[in-house]
Amino acid sequence: EEDSGLLTLAKLSEIDVSIEGVKGAKNFFEAKAQALSSASKFEAEIKAEQDERKREEEERKHRRAAFRELKSAFTQ
Repeated sequence: EEDSGLLTLAKLSEIDVSIEGVKGAKNFFEAKAQALSSASKFEAEIKAEQDERKREEEERKHRRAAFRELKSAFTQ
């Protein structure tokens, strides 16, 4: 459909407006913008997952430290 046409356009590195016309150039740049947007979304998802893992690891460290502190109170 149109999505596959946009994908084909996005894979091109350049477009000749004299051959494709203004509408073709418009579609080309829209496809490029859409491809960049998709890449940005993917990068944002990866970053969010990494941040979540980092937050969980910090939380785990704090829980372990609190447990050790509580444990030391009972062993003394």
